[in-house]
Amino acid sequence: MDMYAHLLHWLAILESELGRSLEDDDYIFPFIGSNSIINPKLLIQHKYVQNLLDEFMKSARIDKYFTTHCLRRGGAQYRFMHAPFGKRWALLRIRWWGGWAEGESVNVIDFYHELDN
Repeated sequence: MDMYAHLLHWLAILESELGRSLEDDDYIFPFIGSNSIINPKLLIQHKYVQNLLDEFMKSARIDKYFTTHCLRRGGAQYRFMHAPFGKRWALLRIRWWGGWAEGESVNVIDFYHELDN
């Protein structure tokens, strides 16, 4: 998937909906109110993105539950475990790249158990 092309397409749609060019402090994925008004100065709500993800999974007939955690910056596992020696990243750098907060954790055993069911 060419995400760069899709992102450019999305930005064109967003600017068209706003009726103006994006400003430096606008969010690329802005808040959309219940009245469908876009506020580019506010970040989209987590629950809205989760609802969209749930809807997409259901429409694709994928009977699994995914969270927005799945949409974080990719490549962490590759950079930590599979990249050639000399190009691997330390865990501290992986944490920075993933944007993980202090104390955040994922129960990997439960996560993979859910995938198997």
